[in-house]
Amino acid sequence: MKYSITLSSFSHIDEALKETLHRLVAQGYDAIEVLGDPRKSNINTIKATLDTFDLAVSGISGMWGIRGKLDGSSLRTNLISTNPSFVKSCFEYAKHCLEMCRLLDGKQVNICLTSDDQNISMYQLTHGHTSHLEKQSILEKRVIPVLTNLTRIAKDNDVRLLLEPLNRYCSRFCNTAKEAVDIAKQINHDSFGILLDTYHMNIEEDSIEIAIQNSGGWLRHTHFADNNRNMPGYGHIEFNSIVKSLKKIGHDEYICFEPNLSPPDFKDVTKRGLDFIKMIEYSSS
Repeated sequence: MKYSITLSSFSHIDEALKETLHRLVAQGYDAIEVLGDPRKSNINTIKATLDTFDLAVSGISGMWGIRGKLDGSSLRTNLISTNPSFVKSCFEYAKHCLEMCRLLDGKQVNICLTSDDQNISMYQLTHGHTSHLEKQSILEKRVIPVLTNLTRIAKDNDVRLLLEPLNRYCSRFCNTAKEAVDIAKQINHDSFGILLDTYHMNIEEDSIEIAIQNSGGWLRHTHFADNNRNMPGYGHIEFNSIVKSLKKIGHDEYICFEPNLSPPDFKDVTKRGLDFIKMIEYSSS
């Protein structure tokens, strides 16, 4: 297996990028996942920095949802919206990420089905307010056509677009692996697949292991984080069976860690979490 980690995990840590990359190489990481942040658009500078280290770029992490910009305005990247200008903005942002991925020699870009028309209470959001028929209608009319067009752009850039299910607290659309696979089957393209994140799966899946096995060839990338969004081994998710399930389906893509990190122990945490998963990998060989 190959291991990567999201650079966004270090966004709240006061440390030079070169220092971070140097340590990640020493700890045994094979790649990093770059944040698709349009505020940091000097791709040539980023690539020059990465090229000085023996680290590949596993992909681009999209900034999905409404994010604040430095100038106080908002970056709207909600694919599901009743406002055409917001959908267009999201489409252009996704296109930027796909092109950025190609320029950095990455493999894939994730996309999440967030929406800006969730005028419902937290209770309704977490207790299944949206009916299956309503979801299907929105997906077929407003989502599938956009994803299909973005998949063509992904193919043109020789990268993959991967749909990542989010838990119910983040989205009322596409919460499970099965829902993501159903959408992938409708897109039905080699440049489209799914990404599964153990943090979200811990909330939504009856069985993470069965969800992985049923995803089969559509699964192209994984994000690993424990139930508390820390590195694996610092919470209660059973990663031993998860790694075995990935091996069972012949998954040989990157496992990318996506933890929340903070001082003062983040340096030890990234090493121990990686070693924990490698130990499981080797013991199950």
